[in-house]
Amino acid sequence: MKNKIVFGAFILLFCSKIFAEGIIVDSRFDSIGSTYNEAALAAGGKNSSSFQGARLRLLFQSKVNDELSGKIRLNLLSASDAPNSEAKFSKYVDYAFLSHQLNSNVYFNAGKVIALIGGREAIVNPGDYYFTSISGGEILSRPLTSLWPVGAILGGQFEDQKIELLVANTTSDDTTGQSRNMIGLSYLGSFLEKKLQPILSFHTDAESENTEKRTYLSVGSKIMLSDFDLDLDYLVNQKNYKVWIANSSKELSSIVVSLRYKYSQAFQIIFKGDLSSDKISTSPGATPSFDEVKYNQVGISTEYYPYSDTKFRYHLAFSNKTTKGSVGDSQSEQKIIAGLRLVHDFLK
Repeated sequence: MKNKIVFGAFILLFCSKIFAEGIIVDSRFDSIGSTYNEAALAAGGKNSSSFQGARLRLLFQSKVNDELSGKIRLNLLSASDAPNSEAKFSKYVDYAFLSHQLNSNVYFNAGKVIALIGGREAIVNPGDYYFTSISGGEILSRPLTSLWPVGAILGGQFEDQKIELLVANTTSDDTTGQSRNMIGLSYLGSFLEKKLQPILSFHTDAESENTEKRTYLSVGSKIMLSDFDLDLDYLVNQKNYKVWIANSSKELSSIVVSLRYKYSQAFQIIFKGDLSSDKISTSPGATPSFDEVKYNQVGISTEYYPYSDTKFRYHLAFSNKTTKGSVGDSQSEQKIIAGLRLVHDFLK
């Protein structure tokens, strides 16, 4: 309780003492129905239908001067506010960092930063997801999430080309103390008047002393043609343990395609597909055997924006996920999502 009071006081001080450029509420509410085939039900899946608070974020953006600014985003739906043993950030905090523009091209960010990792899929606001790729979902599900690590970024912005070097804590909530770092290099470009926006990143991360290396590779691009936005990604997450335990992932790769069609100012249609493969250890030890599990996800969704000057929408989405191991029947899950989303800056 004391930590919550101190944290709340800090937020109030931050917003009152520094000119706030934005206080943005990002909310989404869904009705979700899931059904499974017989093989998936036998493996533990359960048909369900429920209402969910899918998203509730509060973003503070402040500016000290032309070179110094800061951002804090809170996840008001977080299930736990226990601080990480090393980073000391509440788990209500998605990210919180200061940004210093060192000169016209170079900047420095420090705190709980936003890593340029996971390809074009990770750049998309999670409030616009109806499902994530298997590789992208693994990045988002890390204990501290690789997307918002605690550390520092040295970046360079040269016209429409950006490059960033990240050094941060590992993504493991390790009470024995940090002995290694997460290190990554990312590139985000723009060509042909922003019609082509390539992205490339490589990050290494050691989870614990039992982990020799964990790497994340992403190669992708956004292609914008008239009323169509096409996002393409190839993602590879690799792990290498000194001693393996059963059911550990060695190499997870995904090919992700997302096509958004802007039918009109009010209606948009999104098609998304994900082909993923995961190599899973079937036995413990230093030299285990591996099984390959394949995933196939497809989805279609439509969004309706009743107001042209407001980020408010209704959405309806359908997706199908199929999982197939080397033995046994394919498991499938169908999901229908109907809901609404509002993003609004209360200072505007």
